[in-house]
Amino acid sequence: MIFLLAAVFALIGFLNPFLAVVYGVGIVGDRLLKSGKLNIFFLAAFVCFGLIAVLGKLNRVDFFELSLLLLAVFVYFHLLLAKGSYDLAILGAGVFFFAGEYIIFASFNALFIQVIEKAFSAAGQMFAGSDNLQYLDLAKKIYLNNYPSLYGVLGLVSLYGSSILLGRKHEIPKFEFRNFDLPGWIDFWLIGGLLLSFFGKSLPLSLGSNLLFFLVALYVFVGMGVVFTVWKKWFEKSKILYVLFFLVVVLNNLLLFVLSFLGLLDRWFDFRKLNRRKNESDFN
Repeated sequence: MIFLLAAVFALIGFLNPFLAVVYGVGIVGDRLLKSGKLNIFFLAAFVCFGLIAVLGKLNRVDFFELSLLLLAVFVYFHLLLAKGSYDLAILGAGVFFFAGEYIIFASFNALFIQVIEKAFSAAGQMFAGSDNLQYLDLAKKIYLNNYPSLYGVLGLVSLYGSSILLGRKHEIPKFEFRNFDLPGWIDFWLIGGLLLSFFGKSLPLSLGSNLLFFLVALYVFVGMGVVFTVWKKWFEKSKILYVLFFLVVVLNNLLLFVLSFLGLLDRWFDFRKLNRRKNESDFN
């Protein structure tokens, strides 16, 4: 059964790597944890990726990226078992994935640029004569400079969503997404990202910019925890409000930055703790 699960994981990863994370963590994660054969699963999945590469269906970069994703999921389960914390598992696996993706991007920079240029060139032909071309150029610049962090954010989102699914399984501790928090040292990363962004040289600027993009996603998770805690009664009235809220967040870039700023402020003011104290005082 473990080999079958690994083969399915590899097949899904070949089609869409982030759906593979949802499958490996959110759908069959409970079976993997109960089996006690996580090492066998990851080894089998890695062999499957190797076979797909040998068959000529994966180039070197795709093989490295899928292998990196597989290792990130391994880190996730390892931290979850060792520390018993979803927050730490998501953060640790996400940082590992982001760092590895940045190394791959730097190592194969010319290839990535070529692929991105072709993709946006094709998109430009589709929108020829449209006013949206200026936004397409802006998106291209952002993509070229921040591909590792954008890819890393997708990894974070898939781990976060998968944790919610995993926490709903029987005999698996629930993922308290309202309480999602970050360790205090994460703020030093923010300071480092800001300082690096002021450098004129390409490497520090690129590293700082990617680091800030990645941190925004982490602070958004904290900000959503604040929103879901403060307005818990409203969300509990109808579960569809969670879905609508996530859709609005995804479609509204301004709201993303508002949530990230709220998450940053929560690091200092702890709005969720203040809200709990208010509810306790109202009850008394």
